[in-house]
Amino acid sequence: MELFSRSDECDRLFSIVDAGLEFPNQDIDHGTIFMDVNAVQKHIIQVASLRSIDINKIRKKKFKVVIDAVNGAGYDAVPRLLESFNCEVIRMNCEANGKFTRGTEPLPENLEMLSMAVVRNNADVGFAVDPDADRLAVVSEDGKPLSDEYTLAIAGDGYIRQKKTQETFVINLSTSMVLEKIATKYNCSVERTPVGEINVVQKMIDVGAKFGGEGNGGIILKEAHLGRDSLVGCSMVLNRMALTDERLSLIYAGLPQFVIVKDKLAIDGVDMANLIKAAIDKFEGAEINTEDGTKFTWDNQWIHLRKSNTEPIIRIYAEAENQDSAQKLIDKMKSLVET
Repeated sequence: MELFSRSDECDRLFSIVDAGLEFPNQDIDHGTIFMDVNAVQKHIIQVASLRSIDINKIRKKKFKVVIDAVNGAGYDAVPRLLESFNCEVIRMNCEANGKFTRGTEPLPENLEMLSMAVVRNNADVGFAVDPDADRLAVVSEDGKPLSDEYTLAIAGDGYIRQKKTQETFVINLSTSMVLEKIATKYNCSVERTPVGEINVVQKMIDVGAKFGGEGNGGIILKEAHLGRDSLVGCSMVLNRMALTDERLSLIYAGLPQFVIVKDKLAIDGVDMANLIKAAIDKFEGAEINTEDGTKFTWDNQWIHLRKSNTEPIIRIYAEAENQDSAQKLIDKMKSLVET
């Protein structure tokens, strides 16, 4: 379970520290810390009991799965969950040694060995998680690493098919529009938030959403808990695969196809206010959102400009129906800095 502070709570804490305020010396009962040696097993049981998945359908399929846990926190929990689903599990990088044998982010460029293992073992799917196992990437049976944006889309498509109810989902402003297109098809709706897991979770609470996440492979299912969870993600992807007799590559091909291009600018020397003003003049006919930076959205493409929360850079993300169109949006935005 992850705990977060909202931005206003962080600002309040920082202001107290910066002001040098002294806290009264009081005897405080800090509670008791204890080790729950069965925590992993309890969570596996909880995930396997979710009403949002059909555990019996998954077990009947007897999927063959390759899991790459990057020798991180999910080294044991993810394989054990998959085995509880009656999957034949091939383990990669599933040792508790903390030695990361690939790039830690579950991005396509870091999944070459997993892709080869999926094909070599004739597996139905490959799963890759990040070191703290809250993000999930998927490799289809033909060895193709799917964009981490499609983890959320595949899980969401299965959720809608399973639940068959009209609901509201929550994603952040930089997440692919794929889930929006799927939701519209089934008369569901999507709310967007500023980037950050805490923002997605807070909006889910505010609007009563049961499913949401971020395009980096972070799946959030309220029925499990309000936080990103790769075990939940694995179960939802397998559930989608079990609902039909399609291979994962065909499930992916049947989803709306979009491409996201991600770029950045060094923040030094960039007048953000002037850049946004120039962009508003340049990008005509767009719906403009200023909740988190500035985002310009059209029917089948968008570009999002925002300051990073963790680095001295400006992030520029664009999505369109093909690579060239998305790159043109990026180039158009960057040209405004150079002129």
